[in-house]
Amino acid sequence: ESNLPESSAMAKKYVFFLLHLYVATVESFASSSYSNVLKGRSSRKAACYAVNPFDLQKSFSALLGNFASVPEKQLPVKVSRKEELKAELRAICQRARKGLSELTTEDSQRMQEIMEELESKFSIEKPAESLFMQGRWNMLWTTEKEILFLVEKGLFGLQCTGVWQDINLQEASLTNIIDFEMGKGMLKVGSSFMPDGDKFAFKFQSCSLKWNSFNVPLPPVGQGWGQQVFLDETMRIQRDSRGDVLIAEKDGATAADFLSYTTAAIAKSSPPRSSPPSSPSSSLRVVEASPSSPDLPEKNDKKINFFGDSVFFGEAFLKDQLVPSWSESSGEQKSK
Repeated sequence: ESNLPESSAMAKKYVFFLLHLYVATVESFASSSYSNVLKGRSSRKAACYAVNPFDLQKSFSALLGNFASVPEKQLPVKVSRKEELKAELRAICQRARKGLSELTTEDSQRMQEIMEELESKFSIEKPAESLFMQGRWNMLWTTEKEILFLVEKGLFGLQCTGVWQDINLQEASLTNIIDFEMGKGMLKVGSSFMPDGDKFAFKFQSCSLKWNSFNVPLPPVGQGWGQQVFLDETMRIQRDSRGDVLIAEKDGATAADFLSYTTAAIAKSSPPRSSPPSSPSSSLRVVEASPSSPDLPEKNDKKINFFGDSVFFGEAFLKDQLVPSWSESSGEQKSK
C-alpha cells in the first residue's frame, strides 16, 4: 500500500509526458494560426486540443499537401542522332529562305556533311518504293531556279504561300503544286509515278494555271527521274536527273497513319510476291540500288550537286509557257 502513492505519481508523470509530446507534434505540423492559438492556452487545454483526431487529420493533410505541391524534376529528353541532324538541316533551310538566300560557306559545307551522314548511316532499302513516300511533302529548300523565281516574284501580283508535292502510291501519281495567296492562284502539274529502287520515273500528264477566277489549261511538258538520297517518316532529300536537290518535309499525319493507309491500299492493288519479305533489320541497311529498269537512266553515284536546271515542273515548260522572258545567264527576268 505504501508503494501506491509512488506508482500514482509515476503514472501522472508518464501521462504528462505523453500530453507534451502530442502538443509538440501538433505545433510542428499545424499552421501558424493554430500554433498561435496553442501558445496562448494552458497546457491542459493544449493537450485536449492536441488529442482531437480531427485537428491531427488536418495537420497531416496540410503536411502531405505541402509535399505534393513540390514540382517534380523534369528529366532531359534524349534526341537521336538522326533527329539532331534533321533539326540542324531544317534550321539551315530556314536561314536560306527555301533557297532564295545564298548559303554561307559554313552552311553550305555543313549541309553537305549532314546529307552525306544521313545518306550513309540512315538510308533505307529501296526508298522510292517505301510506304513513307505516300503523302504531302512541303518544300523546305531547293536549288531549282524556276521554282525559286515563282516563290520570290509570285504570280501576276499574287504572292507565293506554299510549294508542295502530293504523292499517291495507290494511284501511282505525283502532283506538283505552287500555291499563291491560299488558293487565289495555283500552278498544278500532275505526273505519273513509277518507283524502282531508290529512284522514281515521272512524266507530266496534266497542267493547269489558276489566277483569281481564271483557270487556264496548259500543255504538260517534261519527264525525268528523282533519286531519294534520304527518306524517313517526316523528311525527304531528293536529287534529280538534272542535278538539282530538293529537301521536303511531310505535312499532316504521322508515319503510323500513312503506314496504315498505304498498307491497306497497296494490298488491294498489288499481287502477292513470291519472294519472302526481308527482315526488319535489313530495311535499315545501306545497300546498292538494284539494276534499273529500261525506263530509268543509270544511277548517278556522284555526290550531291547544288547546281543544275529545274526538273520540278520542267525547265522547258516554265520558260516557254509561264516565264517566256527568263534569262539563263542571270537567272532573272529580262526587262522588256
